[in-house]
Amino acid sequence: MTYLLRNYLKNLKGEWYNETKDHYCQRYEVEKLLERHLFAEADDLYNGQKGRFSEDEYISKKAKQIELYAKNRFKLKHSLDEQQSQALADISDNLLVTARAGSGKTTVLTCKGMFLADCKYVNDPDSILMLAFNGKVADEIR
Repeated sequence: MTYLLRNYLKNLKGEWYNETKDHYCQRYEVEKLLERHLFAEADDLYNGQKGRFSEDEYISKKAKQIELYAKNRFKLKHSLDEQQSQALADISDNLLVTARAGSGKTTVLTCKGMFLADCKYVNDPDSILMLAFNGKVADEIR
């Protein structure tokens, strides 16, 4: 925590101080986990403390870190845009990616599969099902 924030929190009194201190400490912990690219751990901490971030704010912070992670880890020629990063950040059970031709759908799908396996969201990478509707994309996904 920064020096100014720590001093500000020390000067507050009573129960409000403790709640505010906990609030900022937990937000800080989540942000540090995201910066270290420990996404599964950050998700667990966020889910336990949902009142600390709005969901949109959390997904936005996570998407920015995932964009950096993906560019370095997957050796992408172009960085992911905000919507592509958010597609990677979404860890719901099913993900449907629809977009115009040449917009990077295959990149998102392949990065998503590798991201799920790398970040321990999936225990067995063989349990990931990706569907493609032409041979070129299927070869890229393999």
